[in-house]
Amino acid sequence: MQQSHRNVVNNDDASLPQLVRKKYVTSHQCAEKVSKYISLHHDYILTQDELMFLTIHIEQLRK
Repeated sequence: MQQSHRNVVNNDDASLPQLVRKKYVTSHQCAEKVSKYISLHHDYILTQDELMFLTIHIEQLRK
């Protein structure tokens, strides 16, 4: 298996991900389940920002 390289930007401000989580509760719960699946089956842990963006995309699909 080929190793992937991750470029992670450290964002110490958690206010935006918290806002997204509170505004889109159902979509965030779905994103959490997707995150757990990815972690279990692909040995990859989503960053807080990746989880936030996934939540936003799921919310767009729900609409």
